Amino acid sequence: MNCFWAQGFEQTSVRDLAEQMGITGASLYNAFGDKRSLYRRAFVHYLAQTVRDRVARLEKLPPALAIRTFFDEIIERSVDDEQRRGCMLVNAALELAPYDRVLARSRPQREVLEGAANGALALLGTGE
Repeated sequence: MNCFWAQGFEQTSVRDLAEQMGITGASLYNAFGDKRSLYRRAFVHYLAQTVRDRVARLEKLPPALAIRTFFDEIIERSVDDEQRRGCMLVNAALELAPYDRVLARSRPQREVLEGAANGALALLGTGE
């Protein structure tokens, strides 16, 4: 996941991935199929570890505090990230979604984005 997150899909080679994982390129292909399949798995893992966890945690807070906490966490994470990777979800949307119909229609990505958007709309509807 970290190779793709730091370098993006196109700039990450199978060699980079194999070296990071401590396996051969052939083993990578045997285990994951191809680079795109591994990317999709890494992307789903990223969503599960970062976006879904954050949304679930913030849903428990009062609306104004949830919004403030969301941005505070994003800023803190960005400032502390020496590699300046940004958000893998945003990176994927910019790099691949316009050209990759499967990724653009990715169910996990769509569910996370729709959930966050619906939550924001609900907050706006309460006037808080």
